Amino acid sequence: MKKSLLILVLIFTSSALFARGLASKPKFEENYIKMAAKGFLCGGVTLKPLPGFNVRVMSQFFYQPIDSSIIKGGKVLSRAGKEKKKSKKNGDNNWVEVGPGGMRVRYDSAKAIQPSHYRVFCQMKNERGNWRNIECSKVLAIEDVKHNRPCVGPAGPSASYSPLNMKR
Repeated sequence: MKKSLLILVLIFTSSALFARGLASKPKFEENYIKMAAKGFLCGGVTLKPLPGFNVRVMSQFFYQPIDSSIIKGGKVLSRAGKEKKKSKKNGDNNWVEVGPGGMRVRYDSAKAIQPSHYRVFCQMKNERGNWRNIECSKVLAIEDVKHNRPCVGPAGPSASYSPLNMKR
């Protein structure tokens, strides 16, 4: 009994310590926003379009296998509403429009046992009404960040996983 309890404590402690360096408060990187909570915690963030921009976002999961130095992934997590799922044109059902008031989203640790994180990519509608990829920092603001919070209760991130589904 004591031996199995000790092993269990060691597993949770080591995974929490390992995950400690993997957490990433939501921040702009290259052309996307990167985020992941640490250990078994969660986070919430409001993504708000800058004035004058019509924006949509897509979330993806990225990870680095323990036996490799190469980051893998690109697994799409986001899903638009049911009415949008009928349109498979250019993966449109993976993009979610962000209203003028912004979108509150929730994220977790993205897997506490290996280096991993979520990325949110952005598109904006141009003058002709077509969507095009753009650096998120040029069209979105990151607001009201609640990072590394308990996943439930009043101290939580006060956000929903849907529609970006950043939950592993």
